[in-house]
Amino acid sequence: VTQALRSLITNAQDASPPDTTVTLSAILRADVLAIDVADRGRGMSDELLARIGEPFFTTKQPGRGMGLGLFLARAVFESVGGAIAFDSQENQGTRVTVTVPVDVEARARRGAAGTRGSRATVAPGSAI
Repeated sequence: VTQALRSLITNAQDASPPDTTVTLSAILRADVLAIDVADRGRGMSDELLARIGEPFFTTKQPGRGMGLGLFLARAVFESVGGAIAFDSQENQGTRVTVTVPVDVEARARRGAAGTRGSRATVAPGSAI
């Protein structure tokens, strides 16, 4: 799951102009963790958006990607009962939302309850 999330962040960094940041936000509600990864890149048309997650499909320049990152990320999140969704507007950027279930009983044993959220920004080119 960590590697799949790292792949989403790296894709967002790659899509972002050098002088912008990638925004990460997470919120925990009851038994679901929602994580957003948003960039301010060029965004995608509806046609491209419909193909996101297909194996070997990439919008990157030749030699810069195999087109497996989002395909594998989707498989990972779905394997733990989660989901991944994409929202993109041309010239405005892309937001990827990942939702994964949380073991409510385990959280209760650790004393975690309620809703919590956090937000971070990552500059393109930064190590994660």
